Amino acid sequence: MTAAPSRAGTAGFAAAVVVGSVCAVGWLLLGSAAAVVGYLPGAAGLLPAGDRAGGLLTAASAGAPLAQVVPDYACSALNLAVAGLLLGSGARQWALRLSVLATIGAAAGFNLQARTAAVLLDTVAGVRIGTLLLVALPVLACACAVAALPAFAGRWRDPLSLGTAAVVLLLCGTVTVTVTAGPVAGCVLLSGLLVPVLGLVVLRDGGRGPGGDRTRSRLVSCTLLAILVTVAVLLAVTVALVVLGAPGLTVDVPVAPGAAPQDAPAALLFWFARIASAAVAPAMLVAVTGTRRRPLLSRGIVVALVAATTGGAVAVLQAGLAAAGPGSGTGWTVVAAALPVAAVLLPLRARVEDAVDRYLYGRRPTPYSGLAGIAALSRDGGDGSPDLARATEAVGRGLGASVCRLTVHRPGLRDRTYAWTADGARPPTDPDALVRVPVRHGDDDLGEVAVDRAAVEGLRTDRNRLLADVADSLAVVLQASRSAIELERQLRAAVAHGERIAAARRDAVAAMDRERRRIERDLHDGAQHHLVTLGLALGLVEYEAGAGRTEQAVQRLDMLLERVDAAEAVLAETAGGVSAGIRAEQGLVTALRDALSGGDPPVVVVHDGVPADRRYPGDIGDTAYFCCLEAVGNARKHAPGAAVRVDVEESGGMLRMAVRDEGPGFEPGPSAALAGAPGRGLRNLTTRLLAVGGTVAVRSAPGSGTTVMWSLPVPGGTGTGAAGAAGAAGAAG
Repeated sequence: MTAAPSRAGTAGFAAAVVVGSVCAVGWLLLGSAAAVVGYLPGAAGLLPAGDRAGGLLTAASAGAPLAQVVPDYACSALNLAVAGLLLGSGARQWALRLSVLATIGAAAGFNLQARTAAVLLDTVAGVRIGTLLLVALPVLACACAVAALPAFAGRWRDPLSLGTAAVVLLLCGTVTVTVTAGPVAGCVLLSGLLVPVLGLVVLRDGGRGPGGDRTRSRLVSCTLLAILVTVAVLLAVTVALVVLGAPGLTVDVPVAPGAAPQDAPAALLFWFARIASAAVAPAMLVAVTGTRRRPLLSRGIVVALVAATTGGAVAVLQAGLAAAGPGSGTGWTVVAAALPVAAVLLPLRARVEDAVDRYLYGRRPTPYSGLAGIAALSRDGGDGSPDLARATEAVGRGLGASVCRLTVHRPGLRDRTYAWTADGARPPTDPDALVRVPVRHGDDDLGEVAVDRAAVEGLRTDRNRLLADVADSLAVVLQASRSAIELERQLRAAVAHGERIAAARRDAVAAMDRERRRIERDLHDGAQHHLVTLGLALGLVEYEAGAGRTEQAVQRLDMLLERVDAAEAVLAETAGGVSAGIRAEQGLVTALRDALSGGDPPVVVVHDGVPADRRYPGDIGDTAYFCCLEAVGNARKHAPGAAVRVDVEESGGMLRMAVRDEGPGFEPGPSAALAGAPGRGLRNLTTRLLAVGGTVAVRSAPGSGTTVMWSLPVPGGTGTGAAGAAGAAGAAG
């Protein structure tokens, strides 16, 4: 379609509609007035005397028979109704606007009774303006009808479309035919022959049509072709009836009094040409605006072709029977003529439907081949589930569609849509351009299949049911796909559950291993200290007993029993893992004093600035506690009898501790880091401190004792492990 007209074009169109409507309606009213005066009894007596009354009586005497006036005005009313329908639809395309002017001109230009208006104007006004209108209105009708066809096909600039040249040729031909051959022949030749032929030339290959849809252009070209075929059939019937001498074929043409009468045996052709003048415009309107009305127009074409063929055959057979035998006035000839035609009516209708359907939509796959293509959908997509993308393509190709969409409803998930578009096709933007059919399996809504409307519309009933049959066939495929999705979901859930079980098993093993290592460290760092103390105490008891100091030995044995109870409690705490809770209640310094009391010499705990009941989080408190016990145990083991001191300090967000003994000391290796020193106790210290971000350092020299220092970050503080390490290293230096 060409672009919408400009404002100037719209104004010109509005002016042309107003002028054409005034002329056409006035022309028809004058003709109807002459018919009323001529055929209504008593109407002539109501006219006053004068030239106007005389002119009206003269026009009435030249009027057509009443049996011809009624269908004549019915056809004109049909033309005006079509013009009103086009105007009501908006008519923003030039093809529709030109069709409006064409139908307005045809309403009066081809009305035979309205020709009496020319006689009336000549008699009353004394001018021959009526003769001008006799030519102008048919010219307007046919010129606009032909010009609308290239505008519809979008071929104004195509030299082979006969666009502008056809209009000029038609103007000249209309004048010539109307003046020389008479109005009946002019209507038949122009509306029944010239316009359809030129239209088929313009739309010879389907044209581009509005929106590039070949089906739209084919709707109009099929209408034009149906007009030509019907004219050919009616021409053959007319010739046969004239040869057989059948009556009722004459069309009376109103002429001025005294002129030679004009009549022609072309009633069938003339009345069909009148109807055809109003048929092309609705076809354009349906093609442009109504995809849902296309089947109605297609069936109208089939009905017109079948009615013209069968009606003409009955008329010819009846005329032949009437001419061959007596009793032509009875109804037996009509019945005898109708029987053979009725026998071939249904096969003829099926053939015509098939021909029209093939012309409009081309050769399309049969319903059997379309359904047979669904059999390929059961093949796997490689993972055990149907390949729905290939299924969508198979449905589209099987239906001869340009667009196919398959939507799958997935429980608990978003709908998934598979789309396929034929090569060179564009996805439609109009929602009504797609026909949607749900895919159901029992009461379960599985999805939806949608194709472009042109793929399923048509005259054959099997095509109307084909999409529903395809949807039923797809139900099994979508059900299989849904089952595959559900199985895959369950498989993923089972795999995830297995992974969780494996992870839980690994966590349990790791927790058991951590617990084993914790017990090992706690036994080494906690219980060992008490056992070392017990060993030292037993040595003192042995010394006292050997020296004969029995009372002191007994006292030390009592103290030894208390240490045994303390060691037993520590072992119970270590096994039950409850020592951290007890320390959290006592505070770090208090817990250290209780654990380190009773040795000889006793351990001194100095806590400058740190309250004795200061509590630390479990991991920090446990690490500080056990590291201190380990360091004190090492000091008593390697420096028995030496004084031991524990310093506890908190500053800068760091907890700093040091264990100093006055033993013999040792010569450190290349690295003073405790991590590099031998012994399980030192390795345990390193492991504990690294786990909480702490650092450790050692300072020792022969004859100067040994100092073990470490620092731990305190939550909420501003210090870091690195800073603590630096501070500890500085203190060691």
